[in-house]
Amino acid sequence: MPSWCKNTLTIAGPEDERLRWKEFHGTEEGELTFSACLPRPKELEEVDGEALLDWGRKHWGTGWGPSLSTWTDAREVWFQTAWSPPVPWLKTMAKQWPQLGFHLAFQMEYDECRPHSISIKDGDQVTLWDAETASASPKGEC
Repeated sequence: MPSWCKNTLTIAGPEDERLRWKEFHGTEEGELTFSACLPRPKELEEVDGEALLDWGRKHWGTGWGPSLSTWTDAREVWFQTAWSPPVPWLKTMAKQWPQLGFHLAFQMEYDECRPHSISIKDGDQVTLWDAETASASPKGEC
């Protein structure tokens, strides 16, 4: 059973582009998917096990895709990932959507739920905030 990472992704930019992003990255059921911009290789689709998890960890930042995603609107989506935040996916995806800015706030269970965040614009990391290095680092609630 994994430790969960709770994520809130906020999207900034023109409304029409945010709506396109939401449609592109959502499944028919309305769930967020990482596969839209960064699909797993076809040869791994039939594989179960460590190779599949390794690919996910390397390219998405987590062994498998998001779960329990909830959209507040075209500006924000909340979701969980296993073990860690999807920073590699975020960086790859942000390069494909340079007209939008992205801010990912996350809390990891194994890190006592301390808050962290990363902002990306034009595919480049703009800021990284870590409660551990901030002046105040209270434990969060997961």
